[in-house]
Amino acid sequence: MYSRTGKGTFVASRTKIDQTLEALTSFTEDIVTQWKRVTSPVIKMGIELAKEFEAGKLKINPATRLFVLYRFRLADDEIISLECTFIPYALCRDIEKYYDFS
Repeated sequence: MYSRTGKGTFVASRTKIDQTLEALTSFTEDIVTQWKRVTSPVIKMGIELAKEFEAGKLKINPATRLFVLYRFRLADDEIISLECTFIPYALCRDIEKYYDFS
């Protein structure tokens, strides 16, 4: 935890990821180049109906089925980020059966 005057208290790492904007790289690629171990424990995964907020952001109809994934992204057991993924299920049918997201 750390505090910033006038901003509040944050539960987060001060670890920075060095990334140039010359090429798009994944979280895993960025962390591995720093010789750190990457882990991604899944908090929640499943199929849900889109709420108004997600539907608006994804430009889909409310109640469209979504594949939903929440997971922490860690570098050497230190939480770097919380990743929240929402994909229309019609675009990735059965992805939860065939891919390990940890």
